[in-house]
Amino acid sequence: RAETSTNAIYVRFGDKDGLFTAIVEPCMKGFIRQFLDSQERFHAYDAHTQIKEAESYTDKSVHGLIDYVYDHYDEFRLLMDPSYGKRFENFIHEVAELETEYTFKYLQSIGWTVKENSPMDETFLHLLMSGYFDAWFEPIRHEMDREHAKQFIHLLQQYHKAGVLATYLSETSRP
Repeated sequence: RAETSTNAIYVRFGDKDGLFTAIVEPCMKGFIRQFLDSQERFHAYDAHTQIKEAESYTDKSVHGLIDYVYDHYDEFRLLMDPSYGKRFENFIHEVAELETEYTFKYLQSIGWTVKENSPMDETFLHLLMSGYFDAWFEPIRHEMDREHAKQFIHLLQQYHKAGVLATYLSETSRP
């Protein structure tokens, strides 16, 4: 469909991996950039505003990310395909690492502290976030349309938020 030879593609991209990288890497970086921009804007708020705006801000940010993914649907389908996405298999891990870092910043800014000897630590939170973001991309893997994906991720957020809140309430103390 590109009306070019295979040789021309190899000259420009080197190999299949180079072509794959040229297709998915800009979208992956764009997603992470949008994710980080959202996190940074939120964490620029004072603690009172963070508490007050957390839920609505998160919903708005997530909808923006879903739109970004669906605006680049074909690229994310490739990225999520295990037979193609091997080189970028740490993408979800990277997003989970960022979410873990910013969740801890949020908890610190609002004055939550983890009880001594609690299993609730960065490793636990990272595992939780890895599972959350792995599930977050299931609509792409299952070829859901944008609106169905938004509904799915909204339910996922509710489920995740309730579980995280229950865990924090049992494992943390608040001044």
